[in-house]
Amino acid sequence: MAAAGLLVAFGTGAYGQTVNIDRITTPPNNANGTPNYGGDSAAGVTSQSTEGGEFTVIPTNTALLNGYVLGAGSNTATGTKITDPDSGLVGDVGFQTFCLELNVQINSLPTGPLPYTISPTVLNGKTNPLTAGVAYLYSQFAQGILSGYDYVDYTQSFTSLGETSPRGTDAAYLQSAIWYLQGDITLANADGTSNAYIGDLITAGLLNSAGTTGTALSAASADQYGVEVLNLGNVADNYDLQAMLVYQTPSKATPDGGTTVALLGIAFGGIEFFRRKLAA
Repeated sequence: MAAAGLLVAFGTGAYGQTVNIDRITTPPNNANGTPNYGGDSAAGVTSQSTEGGEFTVIPTNTALLNGYVLGAGSNTATGTKITDPDSGLVGDVGFQTFCLELNVQINSLPTGPLPYTISPTVLNGKTNPLTAGVAYLYSQFAQGILSGYDYVDYTQSFTSLGETSPRGTDAAYLQSAIWYLQGDITLANADGTSNAYIGDLITAGLLNSAGTTGTALSAASADQYGVEVLNLGNVADNYDLQAMLVYQTPSKATPDGGTTVALLGIAFGGIEFFRRKLAA
């Protein structure tokens, strides 16, 4: 029983593992022609969406990168698994993601190392449980197959809305769709059904034609579409830093560097030990 309790308490943690978080957007001197993956400007969406994803998560447990893809020709800049160009992280490989919590800020990027726990849903209660619609969209994004998403053109330029890139603009629309599906903003603030990613869910039959009802707004089942929540922080601080998305494929390997497997061994070993003690 004690061994089984240990498994329940520790089975989802990522013990000893950490992540660094970055947002590759406005570079020094705001130079044109430099990388911009974040949604710094987009028409028709809440301005806060321009402060969300894409984020770059650089894990010590490189198994978390397995579900993500390089760009065409193994390009490390145009996929969802990229090489960070920012000072201090140059050459580090991370995966691209989005945040779930509208009003939780990650300051002074890049930041880390941060502890985390992967779970089927948000642990700090600051937004609704992970929805099926978010899981669907992020699964498509992570695999590099999200319809209409410009993975290729991440080059910054200036527009009437500010500095952006085609990829960064798409990121702002996807981030706003995620926040709408999580119940953090209204459909109107996500640009309504004009938002291509709301449209994707309508086409997939996960939302009605008005974008207001459907299974996309229901809680996702565990590991649905291979997507779970990367809860930054730890139990002591109630995972207060932010909740982000992670894709590991539905038949994923253990995300915690083998801890769960090891604890399973301990649990079954303990059961066998007590069985023999009782038999004696």
